[in-house]
Amino acid sequence: ADYQEMGGNNIKASLASRKSTVARSSGITFWLVICIFHSLIGVFLMGYNTSLFNVPENTIKENAAQSKIGEVSWEVVNAMFPVGALVGAAFSGKLSDRIGRKRMIIINSGINIVASAITATSFYYEQLLVGRFITGIGSGVATVVCSTYLNEVSPDHLRGAVGTLLQLMITIAIVVSTLLGKIWVNDPLWRIGCAVSGVMCIIQLSLCCTLLESPKWLMAEKRRDEAIKVLKKLRGLNYSSKSMDIPMKQTLDDDGTGYNAGFTTIEDDIDKQLVDDHDDHGMDAPNTSLW
Repeated sequence: ADYQEMGGNNIKASLASRKSTVARSSGITFWLVICIFHSLIGVFLMGYNTSLFNVPENTIKENAAQSKIGEVSWEVVNAMFPVGALVGAAFSGKLSDRIGRKRMIIINSGINIVASAITATSFYYEQLLVGRFITGIGSGVATVVCSTYLNEVSPDHLRGAVGTLLQLMITIAIVVSTLLGKIWVNDPLWRIGCAVSGVMCIIQLSLCCTLLESPKWLMAEKRRDEAIKVLKKLRGLNYSSKSMDIPMKQTLDDDGTGYNAGFTTIEDDIDKQLVDDHDDHGMDAPNTSLW
C-alpha cells in the first residue's frame, strides 16, 4: 500500500510537471510555423493553378500551340486539370502512408516544377495538355497530403484555426492568380504566371531540410524515439520517455499497422501510456487530458 501510494504520488507529480510544461509550450513554435508554411505552399498552388488560365484564356489559345486552340479543344485542356487532380488524390494517400508525409510533399514539389516548366514553355497543343494534366496531379496530391500533414503536426487546440487557414489560403491563391492574370494577360507574360508555381517549389525544395516528418506517421512506423524528438520540436516540450518516471509502452495495433481505436494522435498515444501504466500499478487512472 505504501509502495502504491508512493508510486501514485510520483505519477501525479510527473503528470503535474508535464501539464505545466504543456501549458508553457501551448503556443506556436518556430518548427510548427515552418511545417505549416511548407504545407500551405502546396495548398496555395492548388488554388493558384485552379484559376490560372481563366483571365489569359484568349492569349493562351492564340499562343500556346502551333495554331489557335478551338473551343472544344480548350475545354479538353481545362478538363485535364480535374482529371489529373483525381489521379493525384487517388494514389497519394496510400503512397504517403508508405514513404511518409515529408517525402510525399517533396515529391509533389518536383511534380509542380515539372508541370510548371512544361506549361510555361508550351508551343504545342499536346504539350499544353500534358502540362495541365500534371498540374492537376500536383493539386490532387496537395489536397490529400498537405491537409493530412497539417492535421498531424498541429496541436489539438490549433487544428480548427489551421483548417481555417487552409481554406483561406486557397481563396487567397485564387485571388492572386486572377490579379496576376490581369497583369500578365499578354504573350509572353502569361508564361510567367505559369512559372510562378515552379519558382515557389524550387524555393520550397531548397528549404526541405527544415521540413519535419509527421510524428503520427513515425509512430505508425514504430519509430517512437524519432516521433518524440519531432514532437518536442513542434511543441517545444522537454519531456522524453527516458526522463519520465513511468515507462512508456507501444500502443500500436497487434499487427503494427496503426493506432488503437480511439487514439488518433501521438499526444493521445502518449497520454494513453500514462493511463495504462497507472492501471498496471493497480491505481485509478488519472485525468491525462493535457493537450
